[in-house]
Amino acid sequence: MQAVDPDSPPAPQPECRVPDDRIAAAVARLTGANAALLTARAALRDRHPDAARAMITATADFAAARRHRDALFLRALPGDGTVPAAVIGKFGISYREVRRLVPSLGPVTAQDGSDR
Repeated sequence: MQAVDPDSPPAPQPECRVPDDRIAAAVARLTGANAALLTARAALRDRHPDAARAMITATADFAAARRHRDALFLRALPGDGTVPAAVIGKFGISYREVRRLVPSLGPVTAQDGSDR
């Protein structure tokens, strides 16, 4: 994980290995799938007819969208073992999700290499 230190010059950002339009499409797909899942949950709570079928479909769609987003995120990371803040921002991914995807991730360090 990369920390940002306002007192040091910005480090050059590593090139993202996934095009921005593919990232945006994956994030939009996941956002839509999450909205559909929330709608299906509400329908299930309200005992609407066919709510169970909608819930199964929405759950599968959400899982597929998340797997796709996660795979693109991992592909976008530089090969040096770092997780640039810029990449995290592009994917709109939480620190918890980063830890799930990159379990070997160490503590946050400043750009100068010192621990924060």
